[in-house]
Formats: sequence, C-alpha cells, structure tokens
Amino acid sequence: MELRECLFLIKQARILKTNLNCATKVDVKSNRCDPEINIAFIDDHKVKFKTSELTTLDILQRLHEFSDEKDPKKNEKVVVMTKAKKRSK
Repeated sequence: MELRECLFLIKQARILKTNLNCATKVDVKSNRCDPEINIAFIDDHKVKFKTSELTTLDILQRLHEFSDEKDPKKNEKVVVMTKAKKRSK
C-alpha cells in the first residue's frame, strides 16, 4: 500500500510539471513478490528500492537523496551582489 501511495504522489500533474524530463512508467505484477521500485536516471545510474518495510515518507526521502545528488544546479555557487560591489565595478 505504501508504494501505491508513493506512486500516486509522484504522478500528480503538479509534481510532474516541476521536471519535464522525468518520465514515469508503472508495471504492476501480481506474482506475490515483494513490492519494489526501480529508478533509472539519465546517466544510466539505476536504483532499486525494496519497499516492503518502508513507509511512504521513507521511499520519498530516499528518492530525494538520490535525485538531489544528480541535480546539476546543486554545485553552483550563488554570488550575492551587494550595492557596494555593484558600485565598485
């Protein structure tokens, strides 16, 4: 049930609009195996979560950790221009 709730949250239109490069594909199997989520990033890095013992919050937090590492803007340095710096240029 936790995985279904997580997928419901991820597939909301307002969430998908935040990253147009994100594609989701759901493959539901009824073979009595433990629930899992497989994630493939653009750089061919793949992650598999065994979600039988995870809550929705756990799944989303771990997904955020992996996707945050892939964020190219994360390492950009923010330069704050003060009025004094602008005048000196």
